[in-house]
Amino acid sequence: MFHNLRMLSALAVLALLPLAATWSVRGVGCGPTRCVEGRSACASTAASTRALTLTRTRALTLTRMAEELVENPVAAAPAAPSAYIEFILGVPEPVVPDVKLSRARDGSNGVATFTFDNPSFLAAASAELGETTGMYLNDSEGQMRTNEVTATFVNGKPRIVKGVMVLRGPDEWDRFMRFMERYAEENGLGFSKAGGREVV
Repeated sequence: MFHNLRMLSALAVLALLPLAATWSVRGVGCGPTRCVEGRSACASTAASTRALTLTRTRALTLTRMAEELVENPVAAAPAAPSAYIEFILGVPEPVVPDVKLSRARDGSNGVATFTFDNPSFLAAASAELGETTGMYLNDSEGQMRTNEVTATFVNGKPRIVKGVMVLRGPDEWDRFMRFMERYAEENGLGFSKAGGREVV
């Protein structure tokens, strides 16, 4: 889309070239009685030559601008991630966590534990970006949220952040797993089993 807009801009510049040339030539071509505000508008041959030279210079400049627009299109903006995590609404967290999943044998409930090592939101100015009110899992289906977020301090500063999401029933589990499939694909993750638990 950005490339098409760039092309349209170039075409618009090219379309203005005849208008620029016509405007400049008319400015110097006049009859013996033409006046502007009481002053003669007639131009000498030298003045006409200078004006036409200036017109050609402007036309060449516009042509170069149009060529640059076509040859150097703006790079397309990166696509939004298909699945991402937030602690501050509107600010995706770039740090990828370790994720551990556990589930009751009867499939009734499950727990997902996210462990972040020094996530970037800890250094964000809450006054500018907003407050941390929980952990949000976002994808094309919508949003999942948990308020169970804790931080472990190292040398007097928060370092390790854990978010725990309780999944009640098979529907919530399946919904969470769909999110995790998208999130894992987005960040190049994989699943492995450790002691009966699934680990990302």
